[in-house]
Amino acid sequence: MPRGSRLSVAGDKAVLAIAAVPDSGDVYQGPVTLQSWRRSADGTWAGPQTPAREEIPLSNKGAGDRYFYRPGFVVQADAPPNFVPVALTCEGQKWIKVLRVAVAAA
Repeated sequence: MPRGSRLSVAGDKAVLAIAAVPDSGDVYQGPVTLQSWRRSADGTWAGPQTPAREEIPLSNKGAGDRYFYRPGFVVQADAPPNFVPVALTCEGQKWIKVLRVAVAAA
């Protein structure tokens, strides 16, 4: 899984990791694919699955210094057993998308 992955516990058994994976190596410079991985009962990770792709770079929450930048997506840490809510916004846009990333059966 890439650096910056967010973890979520769906129900009381499923753990998902969700990350913004850039095409160009930088989430602020080009298209980004949101990917998810699921942790199985034996501790291995399955995936990635691709729940969404954005052609516009994700927004950043920086304060002028690249070490404070955060990709413009949020993953709910504690989720229902069948999906994980994810909210995201892209650079220069005045909208927020809310995705429901399905929790596939293990």
